[in-house]
Amino acid sequence: MTFSNAQTFFFAGGTCDMSWIDWIWFNIAPDVREKRDIAGPKTYPQAAASWSTEGPRMQRFLPLADLPQLKAIAPYYYDWLGHPPQDPWWGWADLRDKYDRTHAAVLNLSGWYDDNYGPEGATTNFNGLLKSRSGKINPDTHLLLGPWVHGVENTATFKSGEREFVPDAAIDYDDVVLRWMDHYLRGIDNSVDREKPVRYFVMGINQWRVAQAWPPPATATIFYLAPGAGKKVGLLTRSKPEANNRSMSFAADPENPVVNPYTASGAHD
Repeated sequence: MTFSNAQTFFFAGGTCDMSWIDWIWFNIAPDVREKRDIAGPKTYPQAAASWSTEGPRMQRFLPLADLPQLKAIAPYYYDWLGHPPQDPWWGWADLRDKYDRTHAAVLNLSGWYDDNYGPEGATTNFNGLLKSRSGKINPDTHLLLGPWVHGVENTATFKSGEREFVPDAAIDYDDVVLRWMDHYLRGIDNSVDREKPVRYFVMGINQWRVAQAWPPPATATIFYLAPGAGKKVGLLTRSKPEANNRSMSFAADPENPVVNPYTASGAHD
């Protein structure tokens, strides 16, 4: 359940992912303060209690590179801020050129809503490992994708935000991982290595599927945007619209939104 490169892990949409501030505050800072005897919250509950005041203060602070609350806790955070996403400095966090260094069995697990790096990391790492092990009869790497958000506890649910799936969408994470470990660490023959390496949940039809590779075989479908009738603002259709030289257009004005911004324009070249 991890990333494949720094651009998707430390950044979101090309900008620094500020959720690292609260991640450090809750998960790293208390232990560091305890070990170094630094003033401030030294347990998770204490960090949670202080976040209501310190959190908004840190998230609004400018410039971010001068944020005082984490300097004694996580000096590396300020190194991150000093390097844009395409800087070669981030090479230490890029897994894409290091797959041949890994020889252990790898279960790549993620959820469709697993932050900005989750599904991309799982699929990229799976394919990268397969390529680096192309000469092996059994490459010992699998891919598991479900309809979850990030976190082990969420794999036991079948809801993601306002989306609700079938109960079968949940998995027993411990069972999945222990079965994997039983085979590769204890040598128990439980057919893990004979199963298809890809298992993924299709959200539109609420079904689990298995495949031999990622992406699984699929048939491309072309959709066309056609003008709507009446109050309909436009339709996706599989039928190619007649060539009538008409287009759909609208004026983007976030401060003055309208219910139906689409209008059919006249003929044009």
